[in-house]
Amino acid sequence: RKRDGRDVVEIIKDGKRIPQPVITGLEDDVKIEIKKGLEEGDRVVIPQFDYQMMERSEDLERRRSPSPR
Repeated sequence: RKRDGRDVVEIIKDGKRIPQPVITGLEDDVKIEIKKGLEEGDRVVIPQFDYQMMERSEDLERRRSPSPR
């Protein structure tokens, strides 16, 4: 996510969530490459993705689309 125009992730350090600036590289709809800012062993907080919402949205889109003939 962005904070003050910079890419930031949250890491766990001493039991607390700490914002950590990073430099990103390639990305798609699911993954983002982190080029700088993390070290091996850093514990990164990953936001929970709402798969049920995505499935409902796809189901609704299928219902709206005309059936192939």
